[in-house]
Amino acid sequence: MELDALFGPEGALARARPGWEPRPLQEEMAGAVWSSLEGGRDLVVEAGTGVGKSLAYLLPAAMWAATRDRRVIVSTHTRALQEQLMNHELPTTAAALEKLGLPLRYSMLMGADNYLCVQRLARLRLKPDHVSDAGKELVERLSAHAKDAASGHRSSLPELVPQNLWDRIARDGEICLGPGGPYWDRCLWRKDRERAERSHILVVNHALLLSGARLPPADALILDEAHNLEDAASARYGLTASLGAGLGIVDEVRASAKLSADERLDALAAEAGEDLTRFLGGLARDNGLKGEEDAADKLLETAPTAPPSSFVALDKALAEGAAAAEGRPDEVEMRMLHSRVSQYGHAMMGILKPDSDATARWVAWTRMGPELRSAPLDVGRRLAEGLFSRGIPSILTSATLSTGDGLKDFKSRVGLPDAKELVLSSPSTTSGRPRSGPSRACRSRRTRSRRRRSRAPARTWWRACRAASSSYLRTSSSCARSTASCASASRAGRSGRRAPRATRRSCASSRRPATRCCSASTRSGRASTSRARRCPAWSWSSSRSRTPSPRSRWGGGAGWRKTAATTSRTGPCRARS
Repeated sequence: MELDALFGPEGALARARPGWEPRPLQEEMAGAVWSSLEGGRDLVVEAGTGVGKSLAYLLPAAMWAATRDRRVIVSTHTRALQEQLMNHELPTTAAALEKLGLPLRYSMLMGADNYLCVQRLARLRLKPDHVSDAGKELVERLSAHAKDAASGHRSSLPELVPQNLWDRIARDGEICLGPGGPYWDRCLWRKDRERAERSHILVVNHALLLSGARLPPADALILDEAHNLEDAASARYGLTASLGAGLGIVDEVRASAKLSADERLDALAAEAGEDLTRFLGGLARDNGLKGEEDAADKLLETAPTAPPSSFVALDKALAEGAAAAEGRPDEVEMRMLHSRVSQYGHAMMGILKPDSDATARWVAWTRMGPELRSAPLDVGRRLAEGLFSRGIPSILTSATLSTGDGLKDFKSRVGLPDAKELVLSSPSTTSGRPRSGPSRACRSRRTRSRRRRSRAPARTWWRACRAASSSYLRTSSSCARSTASCASASRAGRSGRRAPRATRRSCASSRRPATRCCSASTRSGRASTSRARRCPAWSWSSSRSRTPSPRSRWGGGAGWRKTAATTSRTGPCRARS
């Protein structure tokens, strides 16, 4: 298989990342991803912490794309994971492929509000009275930076921009003039877009992927943090009408009206903003919300069936203004403003008067004021008909996807009931060292439950994990934690000092200092028992043993357990009951 050149002991990954050690579970996941890409099949993978799933899907996807001149879109839910992939995992992947003589091109795209817009920046410079003195200086510096910048992403700017200013200069696709505008040649988002169209690996987020934005065509799709896919889909296929967004549109209309000296349009926009504030505020209070301090959302039980009449009048006036401006330089801007007002009105109408009973609608109060929201109750069908209907392999992965029925329930909820599945538990060791007791016990418990097809509720696992955690905390510092005579050895071991002589004599049967014999039971695993003599009060319980261990109160699994000597007052460590 072609992946052997990457993951072998002397492979490209080992040469690109010094100190890298093979991980069998990582290779297993990479093989499943490769088979999915080659066979054009959908795949759902649950990979626990420590498997290394980022490289497990990036390496086969990058090799597949680079050798076949394809493009793979990788989507995440959080910005932090996007930056981790771009700054760490993808450079490693590119270095590994370079060892094989394969160049890799990768890039990232985010939502519009993450990019500096030279069009809005230029318009803001024409209105200096709308910006503070400090803001004027920052706008000038940003204008100078935008002339030669390679990217307009917010993280690439030379200095931090306050959020209130950023909201006024960030890219807004609804008012972008596009190729017909005077700023298209200087558009920074366009440069990022062109870079994305030349990439083998394109990193985006779930919101952008589901937004309907025109992304470069892809030959495969990988979704990391797939446990957040349902929430992202609910936000995408739902509707939102917030006071902040409505007032933002009104401000844009008033700014355009002032530039064109249209007093009638300015007055209509001002009236629409005041009516919208009263309308949404009154609707929120009628449904039990009093202000931003009310963190809980409220179901929308009573509501009118139409938005404020002044907002409808503003929509009509903009439509007439766009028709009258045909052939003039301001025609494009008038049509953009009319489109924004019309879309906002349709969203509000869809929430106030939904067209389906399978829709939930509610009202919330954010820092930007009250807002109305709605979302479909079942997003699986929408995902199957939209995102997963492209005829390309889709790979979904996360650390937490399965339930008592395995991955069947998750696949049904996201619209991939026939996808192939793979479940990989977290490895018990990393670089020869055992992982922490609670997480290992919880993972082994959950793995056994899946194998037995247990239908126990989630709270049963939580109780088991909590019990394992408390048991582990009582025994993790050293085995002497549970044997009173070795308490001083435990304290000495934690502080890095040699145990007192009297304590060493009490553990004389081990023929080693107590700090070593008692800490070996918790710091050493199966591989290290040959290097450190174990405390005589503890012995290793193999995976075939059914004797309960300190890390697994339900029994079974490998771990340290007390021997019969610990129940006697005259045992090797003179344990007291």
